[in-house]
Amino acid sequence: MGLRPNQVLNGAKGCYRLTRLLKGGHGSTVFKAEILPEHGHSDPAKSIVIKTTSPERKQWLKREYDAYNIPGVSSSPFCRKMCDIIGNLEDFDNTGESTPCLVFEWLDCTLKEIPSEQHRQNHGLLAALAEAILSSLVPLGKEHKVHTGRAPAHSSILSLLSCSDIQWNNILVSDLNDAHPTVKIGDLGLGYKEQRTQPFAMRATENWEGHGCFHRSDVWSGAVTLLDWIKPGIFGIRDIMDGIWPEPWCIAKLMRLFPDWHGSPVDHEVYRDDFLLDRLLTKEVDPDAPETMLIKTRTLDEELQTMNISKELVDWFRSVLVVDPNKRPSAAEALRSPEYKALPEKAGFASVEKVGADLESLTVR
Repeated sequence: MGLRPNQVLNGAKGCYRLTRLLKGGHGSTVFKAEILPEHGHSDPAKSIVIKTTSPERKQWLKREYDAYNIPGVSSSPFCRKMCDIIGNLEDFDNTGESTPCLVFEWLDCTLKEIPSEQHRQNHGLLAALAEAILSSLVPLGKEHKVHTGRAPAHSSILSLLSCSDIQWNNILVSDLNDAHPTVKIGDLGLGYKEQRTQPFAMRATENWEGHGCFHRSDVWSGAVTLLDWIKPGIFGIRDIMDGIWPEPWCIAKLMRLFPDWHGSPVDHEVYRDDFLLDRLLTKEVDPDAPETMLIKTRTLDEELQTMNISKELVDWFRSVLVVDPNKRPSAAEALRSPEYKALPEKAGFASVEKVGADLESLTVR
């Protein structure tokens, strides 16, 4: 569906006028829109988000629609609310040019737009971020789905529906200056891929090894997203040297952060080669400064000590950033942990109670 500013669209529940293009080009098209109150929309909000995509990619949008209709997702206060649909559901399944639009609630900004330098001691925001990241993953864990991922590289059974990648742009915030800001996770359901998923910085160790992306992989990704917002560059390719492939660079940084992790890649030449190269990079000196290593990343504990964050947040990062996915907590387990409970206590507000208490422990193999 071709969209333009000032265009008026009729949904099942209301009428909307597009006001500003938020994202265009390849992939999704996203507009901010205003609700036209004269059409009797019951939502008290004035602004919403309208999202569509090209006809050849509408099955991705259908997966997002399906993800938001999971009962635990649609009822979660930590997942962005899907408010309406514009167009016909049947258009998702046909080969025509018509593509429906999804209507979502509006939040003030993304985490990317919030300067971490001014908020790394904002205990209310940090606790709300950890709360929303973990709590949004609980209903997906119950459905044996992940927020971002794929089935293992060596498996033909794509039973794990991949959603989108947890990253700065998909963590949405309103009421930033309140004692307990509103934080929600968006962009569910973008679909699985037959290659490694998750952004370079947020990719879990088991995903690098080629084993796949699972519920606990999202727990890792969520924690790294928050850590990377506070101090960009600890993970990922922000500091990559010219002429070096990003995959071995990222793996080598992980080995510097977690010296006891050596990786167990699947029996596939791509994964074996990446781990062979990364072991060479961890020992390489900087040609411009021979007295230093090429990769400057220190251990996780050393990096955390340089970040000017609370002891409670340091302890929480340590508790969830566990390289062995079988020992890493699930989202529900992390919410019940003393390390997590210390965050809202530090901020002075009550957190969710017994979220996912009945969630069975999920394994990654």
